[in-house]
Amino acid sequence: MPLFAHKGRTRTTSREKLLSARRPSLDSSRAGYTAALALLLFLFIGAMSVRQSTEQRNARLLIEAGVASLTDVDQVIVEYRPLLKQTASASTQTAFTIPGYPLNIAFSRGEVTNATDAQFRQLLLERTSAYVYTDGLSAFDQNGKQSLSFFSAQGVLEQLVDWLSADIHDSARTASLILFLLVSVFALATAVRNRGFGRVRALGTAALVAGLAGLLLSTGVGWVLGNVWSGDPFSDDLHTLIGKLVDVPQRNYAVTAGLGLFLLVLGLVSSLVANQLPEDGFEVAEDAEY
Repeated sequence: MPLFAHKGRTRTTSREKLLSARRPSLDSSRAGYTAALALLLFLFIGAMSVRQSTEQRNARLLIEAGVASLTDVDQVIVEYRPLLKQTASASTQTAFTIPGYPLNIAFSRGEVTNATDAQFRQLLLERTSAYVYTDGLSAFDQNGKQSLSFFSAQGVLEQLVDWLSADIHDSARTASLILFLLVSVFALATAVRNRGFGRVRALGTAALVAGLAGLLLSTGVGWVLGNVWSGDPFSDDLHTLIGKLVDVPQRNYAVTAGLGLFLLVLGLVSSLVANQLPEDGFEVAEDAEY
């Protein structure tokens, strides 16, 4: 009996030697599938986060906050609502618009005359957000010449509000569906290319890498955008909007990383337990080594 023979192990055959010679290329192939799965999962979570952020209910709440900052809504109400009330009281019309507001938003007689300023402001922002969600901030640009520098807090705030649109939501939904199919295919391929508990470890590694990468990226981008324009008149509103937008991908990537860590630990622990099995568990132990 060889000095270094292990209990429960059989003598290495020619076939096993041939298979062991192929392991480097197999390991490289497995690593490639795992890396591709991680990348696709990272993109899928990103697209899904965009879809969630631009869903109409969520997006319009953010648009309202952005519009309130970018447009002088309060000043418009102070200047034009008294005139609007007088017009409503003396007219037989059933709908009224604010003369100094760039959007043709209609209010009923009761809304004009009976609503408080706070209620009227909320109605104005809600109906404005519906326009912006459909048409973007271009709805405010009546002459087509409005332009703000992207390198200013106001410019970044405008770009973010304009990004919260139905078009972006539809594009993100389509991208999410395509990426989901690709993730499913590569997850299956990764599982097929691995053996035993190596499948669980590979899937866990891909999810952990994708989650950590997305968490670092979303946190870093949020920090940069939230701190570059400190002291700017629009900085507080910009920080609030960025915080709410970044919270969605951070949460999704954190969940993905947590799931990946769980699968990775599960695969490692299962492999260790399988390797301690007696001879009748030898075949499973062999699978766990790959």
